[in-house]
Amino acid sequence: MDNKIDYKNFDYKIYLFLNPDIIGDFSSINFENESCKLMAWNHWVKHGKEEERAINIINTSKTHNGRFGNLFFINMMCHFLALKYDIKFDYKYEESFSKLGVHFYNGSQTYKEFIQLTDDNFLEKINFRHKPCNILINNYLWCQTSEFVELLQKYWYSKLNKNLFKKNNKFSSRYKRNNDLFIHVRLGDLFDKNMDLKNYYFKCLNTLKWSRGFISSDSVNSEFCKELILNYDLNIVDENEVDTILFASTCNNIVLSGGTFSWMIGFFAFESSYIYYPLIKDPWYGRIFEPMNWKVII
Repeated sequence: MDNKIDYKNFDYKIYLFLNPDIIGDFSSINFENESCKLMAWNHWVKHGKEEERAINIINTSKTHNGRFGNLFFINMMCHFLALKYDIKFDYKYEESFSKLGVHFYNGSQTYKEFIQLTDDNFLEKINFRHKPCNILINNYLWCQTSEFVELLQKYWYSKLNKNLFKKNNKFSSRYKRNNDLFIHVRLGDLFDKNMDLKNYYFKCLNTLKWSRGFISSDSVNSEFCKELILNYDLNIVDENEVDTILFASTCNNIVLSGGTFSWMIGFFAFESSYIYYPLIKDPWYGRIFEPMNWKVII
């Protein structure tokens, strides 16, 4: 949709409403002044497009502020609905997901009516036939339920989709040809949960047997990660989100952290023999780990 936007049809009022940080104080802005539109347009051209800012409200997931892992759930939900009703849709991080091997359906239809999706109604809209309409998404929608995970499993674990993902993986030659270990450490959120990190990771590492070890973390220079790297001779994986998932998912042994990004590593690890995750009593994410056939460490 973005490549069809020009200055003439650019809805600058919606753009500013969806991105209030651009101007800060709305009371000082004269929205009817042409200079206001020019200011909004210049921001879109110089920054907004690259940042994937939302420019419309309906049939787009760019109105959601979640990160990459969160948007996998949001975009897959929209993908199912777009398929069902042939909806023309604009997906956040679509290019990155495409590099991952995850492709979303973009239909040809828009409708007169729309529906606000929530965590209470999105599964019903996917599972049952309703009158076709546009989709409205906000930041209260996360789609992180065990029921939706089961639906994602049915979709991605089909032979066709599994093979397509594996074929797309630039590291596909590693499948079933290594006994490597991959560790994901997300320190920020885990520290907030007062979790015994050392007990969890050391218990996993002392249980598993591997040939080479790799680690990826948002805090790889922390004392905790340095201790893991030193004690277990781990190699640092410093790649973007897509390549981290692609490489990690080919390792035979995987030790996950909490959160949706870490979950994605395990979810796409089709050929891995051992996948571990921590039991977090008060997680910041939904019930996404329970349906997976992974080993939980208390």
